[in-house]
Amino acid sequence: MRGQLKRFLQQHPGQLVIFFSLLGVILFLEALVLPETFTGNAGWFIPIVAAVVLFTPRYAAILVFLTFVVFAIHVIIRADSAALMVMVTVPAFGITAFLASAAARLGFRQAQLVREALDQSPLAYAEIEFPGYRLTTCNDTFRRMTGSCSSGQLLAECLPPDTAARLSRMMDDAVARRERAEFNEFLFDGEGGGETYWRLDIVPVTEASRGTPHAVSLFAFEVTGNVLRDRNRESALRISTAFMSSLELKATMNVVLENMAFSTDADTGILFLLEDEQWVAKAVLGTLMQKDTGKLRIPYDDLWPAVESVLSKHARTCSYPLAEFSPLAGGVPGLDAGSNLVVPLITANRAVGAVWCIQTDEPRGFSEGQVEFATVIGAQAALAIENATIYENERSMRSSLEAIEAISEAGLASLDLEEVLIELVTRTQDVMQMDAAMILLADSEGTRLELRAMAGAVAAIDTECSVRAGECLAGMAFASNAPMKIDDVGDHESEIFPFTAGSGIRSVLAVPLRINAKTAGILQIGSLEANVFSAREWGLIQVLADRASHAVQNSMLHEQTRRELARVALLRDVAAACARTRDLRQIAADSLEAVYRQMGCATAGIFYHDPQSSALVNLAFFGHPEASARDLEVIPLDRDTLLSKAVLERAIITHDNWPDLTKAQAQVLADLGVLDNRRAALPIIYKDSVIGGLALTMPGRDPWAETELDTLKGIANQIAVAMAGSGFPSGSLAPAPLNLND
Repeated sequence: MRGQLKRFLQQHPGQLVIFFSLLGVILFLEALVLPETFTGNAGWFIPIVAAVVLFTPRYAAILVFLTFVVFAIHVIIRADSAALMVMVTVPAFGITAFLASAAARLGFRQAQLVREALDQSPLAYAEIEFPGYRLTTCNDTFRRMTGSCSSGQLLAECLPPDTAARLSRMMDDAVARRERAEFNEFLFDGEGGGETYWRLDIVPVTEASRGTPHAVSLFAFEVTGNVLRDRNRESALRISTAFMSSLELKATMNVVLENMAFSTDADTGILFLLEDEQWVAKAVLGTLMQKDTGKLRIPYDDLWPAVESVLSKHARTCSYPLAEFSPLAGGVPGLDAGSNLVVPLITANRAVGAVWCIQTDEPRGFSEGQVEFATVIGAQAALAIENATIYENERSMRSSLEAIEAISEAGLASLDLEEVLIELVTRTQDVMQMDAAMILLADSEGTRLELRAMAGAVAAIDTECSVRAGECLAGMAFASNAPMKIDDVGDHESEIFPFTAGSGIRSVLAVPLRINAKTAGILQIGSLEANVFSAREWGLIQVLADRASHAVQNSMLHEQTRRELARVALLRDVAAACARTRDLRQIAADSLEAVYRQMGCATAGIFYHDPQSSALVNLAFFGHPEASARDLEVIPLDRDTLLSKAVLERAIITHDNWPDLTKAQAQVLADLGVLDNRRAALPIIYKDSVIGGLALTMPGRDPWAETELDTLKGIANQIAVAMAGSGFPSGSLAPAPLNLND
């Protein structure tokens, strides 16, 4: 009620002036004509004059002057103390009221001028009373800012709940502190879901009498454009800083994606690079970080918005449910998108990738400013990624050269084949940053690959395992003499042997080792991650395989030379043993000891053939158990043993050409404890007469090499000559032609 009366009095000052002017004239005439009654009316005349002074300060001076004149006449007529007191009090009260009302009127007039100006300006203005923050007045700009509002309406009724709550808290704080409050970037959620930023100025309105706030004046000016420009400048500065502070490709891509999402208000994003006509996801943001996206790869033509962007060389904005975009939806299941923005990354008229920004909350779209700024950032981002890629390539080349040098040094570190192979797989795993590496070499016939060295996640595999040529990835790479790979093992775990399913290997790459234009083996690497072999790894591993081939070739030549020297030394020692004495048993013992020691035999024995008893008589034993030695001192030719068979057939019998043993033959070997060893039995022939036999076993199951068999034949020939020259027992078999090639 008080506020309505005050507004009425403020809005009708002319009528009040006329009313109080007439009242003053009446009182003036009364003072002249009836001075006796005027004194009684003076008590209520004083507040009337005060009200006139308060609400009509323009005429206050005239009224005060007239009042002073009236009371001066009254004092002249009735010069008593009461009249004198009234004469002094009324002017003093009038002057005080005039000064106070003048200031109040001036402030009110200024507010009127502000209100009139604001109604025709973009500045939003509202005056809000307590309690509950009810609007008392507002202009059209404020109505557009809030969506819809009118005087008398509560603030919470014309604003979204969150915005109203934030604004109420700010006004509460300003009122509590009784200080003006300013806020530079206040976010308003207006009609249609649009977001605008405003600069707010909250001024508590206080009562002059009490000095306590009873309302607040809210001034607002839209700064959406400034805020977006500031955010864009901040984002551009961050990206530029990232360009200058780091050349790491991965870090650069993450910064690009984060700033692109920030500048477009996207909550999820994917950065793709073009590789082999495919969009390969290199960085993810938002909800995708909680999903197993792996290496998301999308064919070039399937990501049609990016293709259009690349062709048009401009950012393309589009809004559609992500479920309708099958390639991306299939690669990232469970992701819902409201709006999507694709920004091409183009440098020097060449596309290097694209950034996919996603708003998952609702299809509210991207503004033209966001699209334009994203395009600018995209050009800068493409340049940054291009520079980082060049740096990465240079660093990769440097690391590749270091890797090649490391592999080359492995061949120089040792000439021992086993040591070289172990060094090669260890260094290959290290320089390629793989989880496993192995080398398989072909056997003498070239039909099987044998695991010779390994490192990493396959260290627990049996070193005796082998692969047939044409089987598994390694066998197929060996048979085709070409590199082969498996990007993701999936359901093809059997194809990665000798890697096992338990090792966790998901990606495998096999490269042939070529020696003198012939495939000698396979260098194979594996990773616990899928799709890890880029063009760099593909090319580098082939160079490393070439260097490894040279190292293996050198070690093989060294091994071959060492074996040849060992063979010559053994034949020399056997010849020396045969020349030292003419005693048959001493010749046999010395010769057999040289063979036993230098060839690393498990057992060895030399026998001479007694034609009278048709038996083989032992001359020397090495490595035989005592019981077996006694049992084998004399072996009848009709006894089923490997040595008697070799003597009768005048041929070399080995586990290679005679793998299936008879029960008696197996029992002899079992008694000696060498059933699973390499074995060989050959006749000792002099001038085509069988004069004895040589039997030996060695650890392992490797087939006999031709050089080893040639060495055994040479030893048998020297022993035969020595036995014949030692006065061989009479009654021996007649000489017969010697044919060691049987």
